[in-house]
Amino acid sequence: MSDANFEGLWKRLRVFAPEAPIPLVQEFVNTAYSRALAYHLWNDLRGQSAAQVPALYNTGNVTVVQGSATVTGVNGAAFTTAMINRQFFTGAGTVADPSSTGTLAPYYTIIARPDATTLTLDRPYEKPTDATGDLTYSILQVYIEMPSDFLRFESIVDIDNNWKLHTNFRQEQINIWDAKRSVSGTTWIVASAPPRFPSGGAAEIQRYELWPKTSPGPKTFPFWYTKKPALLSAATDRPISPIRGDVIRKGALAELACWPGTGTSPNPYFNLDLHVRLDKEFTDGLDHLVREDNERSQRAVWYEDWEGVPYAPIDARYLQTHDVF
Repeated sequence: MSDANFEGLWKRLRVFAPEAPIPLVQEFVNTAYSRALAYHLWNDLRGQSAAQVPALYNTGNVTVVQGSATVTGVNGAAFTTAMINRQFFTGAGTVADPSSTGTLAPYYTIIARPDATTLTLDRPYEKPTDATGDLTYSILQVYIEMPSDFLRFESIVDIDNNWKLHTNFRQEQINIWDAKRSVSGTTWIVASAPPRFPSGGAAEIQRYELWPKTSPGPKTFPFWYTKKPALLSAATDRPISPIRGDVIRKGALAELACWPGTGTSPNPYFNLDLHVRLDKEFTDGLDHLVREDNERSQRAVWYEDWEGVPYAPIDARYLQTHDVF
């Protein structure tokens, strides 16, 4: 019986405790796997993607009604389905002319485009009704969306300006600096934003706000991130590399050794001293896998302390011409 996949792992456990319920031994396997995943930042949990910011669109004007999620385009405004999930905002100040008066916030997310002159927002419009036909607006990707397996940023960069963006600011801080969201130009912060909930009960999508708003676009922000791994569920699911099934088995058996069983079906494998020994073998096995992972990726090698090096607007040329260490 192989330890290579999920089915083989939980069936192996039932050899030691045949009366153990299948859901329980499956949980023991995933408990051990969860501990292994959290033990080290494994190389296979690193992902790479890019956030695409299309060009700003603000042709024509719109009419809006307070309390309604419907936006109507006038004076040449022509909406497309590509605008769905971008942000919509109104006011005399626009990204194209941020110095003009008026407020831009709040942002609304477009969730539907019924036709070329109609948009549906993610919530009712909260500012006063404007049916004059001369209300200015903007459609821009202010909230960038993360892959479904996204856990956290490792880094996100501005390839045009050749620097790394800050990821340690919150929207609450931006609300102090720029409550109107009237600032636009060169983005240097990505701040965690409320998630988007797709229709049909799909999993929420994590989003981040670009600040200042990217103007005028289009622009691409490549990023590297830590993945949020899924637990084992299908019979053929396998642990990520280099985590091996035999190591997971030790951790799962350690969990099994803690389970006394039931009054009518005691667990013959129940032994707390055995639990301690197996748990030690499990962590020793993980330590070996960590060394193997570091040798493969060289992630444990560094030559300088980079914690004091600033982010934007410091680029590679700055580092080459200044003594920052």
